[in-house]
Amino acid sequence: MPTSNCSSGCPTPGAHGSWGECVKAKSMRVGWARSAAGFDLSAEQHHQTAIREARAALKQGIKPKSTRLQDVRDAVDWSNKSGKPFVSDL
Repeated sequence: MPTSNCSSGCPTPGAHGSWGECVKAKSMRVGWARSAAGFDLSAEQHHQTAIREARAALKQGIKPKSTRLQDVRDAVDWSNKSGKPFVSDL
């Protein structure tokens, strides 16, 4: 029985030089699980949104009191209403 470098379920068995090459060709991604422990996709998306909004605020000269999403949004709202960038005292 010939040995195959391919992983199980490979659509083209034997076509890959290594197991890693085969898995890479399948375009595998991380699956999200354990949402009760906080390891889920929505938490990651919230985190990425917070980072994106904080960076955008900093580029505008806004310096919120923390990088929490709500603090960033409050600083941006204040800046939009007052017409000048919010700068935290901290």
